[in-house]
Amino acid sequence: MLLSPQSLLEEGTKAGVVLGIDTGGPVASLGVVAGGRLAAVATRSSLSHGFELPSAVEEVLDAAGTRFSEVSAIAVAIGPGSFTGLRVGLSYSKGLASAAKIKIVGVSSLDALALCAGTQLSEGASIYPVIDARRGEVYTGLYRFVTVALQKVSGDLVVPLGQLAAELADDAVLVGYSIAQQVCSLAPTERRCAVLIDDTRLSLRGSFVAAIGAAKVAWDEADVIATLEPLYLRPPDSATSFGRLKPGEQIDGTPRGRTYPAAPRS
Repeated sequence: MLLSPQSLLEEGTKAGVVLGIDTGGPVASLGVVAGGRLAAVATRSSLSHGFELPSAVEEVLDAAGTRFSEVSAIAVAIGPGSFTGLRVGLSYSKGLASAAKIKIVGVSSLDALALCAGTQLSEGASIYPVIDARRGEVYTGLYRFVTVALQKVSGDLVVPLGQLAAELADDAVLVGYSIAQQVCSLAPTERRCAVLIDDTRLSLRGSFVAAIGAAKVAWDEADVIATLEPLYLRPPDSATSFGRLKPGEQIDGTPRGRTYPAAPRS
């Protein structure tokens, strides 16, 4: 699987206006893509995703110069990430898509976060998006930078923080909030790693969710509202490592909960 911001935008041009929502991290990120470009971005504190989402959606649509009635699809980050944040974001997105009778697409939170690494990287660089899973664990995955794109090498994983630090590739690039810095600080001294935690970069998560979603809509890979669920990762009984997990393999969980907050103005 290759991820490139430019190619995703080009592929998703015919999808129309796509709204992206990511509420699985410490800061909620929203974005709009339209006409093959990132049209707008907005962020909100995660302290009250449900309360702030309607106003955040209105803000990002206003910034993009469009209205909700013009949105053709909603792309939503389905995890891994904060259990409560993911439930709120997905339930809200489902409510909007159902009421407006538009398409919905679930997007890996790690894919969107990995794209925040940008395109000014060394060929072959190892990219690790990192999300705090609490309990001394992190959600992550291994990506490689090839030909101005990211190749997804592993599936979405949950591993102990110390294990990830010990298994980092040389010259690794970690993308995330403070937890990414913590992983890097625990890495063996002979390993070199860089951490990208710039708020400006990370605020693009919602826009990249929208870009991936637009491409999936163009590829006719939209999801079914009734069956779309968050991706909650938990390890099997035995330890998981990058060396023992096959590329593309992942661990799924099953979420619960349905609420439909108020929709934004059309």
